Amino acid sequence: MTDLLDFKRKSVELRKEILKMIHRGKSGHTGGSLSCIDILIALYHGVMRYDPKNPKWEERDRLIMSKGHSVEARMRF
Repeated sequence: MTDLLDFKRKSVELRKEILKMIHRGKSGHTGGSLSCIDILIALYHGVMRYDPKNPKWEERDRLIMSKGHSVEARMRF
């Protein structure tokens, strides 16, 4: 993310995708997923060190989320 406007656009885009996913599946927890999306964007696009093309990279950061009712948000990353 390069600036706040990019962050906001990504946030809206992912929230729409989460709502579509929950609607298509006819099940889900909107509150849990929507409430953590900004944190996940900030972590994955500004804080955490990771390379999706190299998942075994020893120096990568790892995120452990125990918020079970936010599964739709985690699936977007």
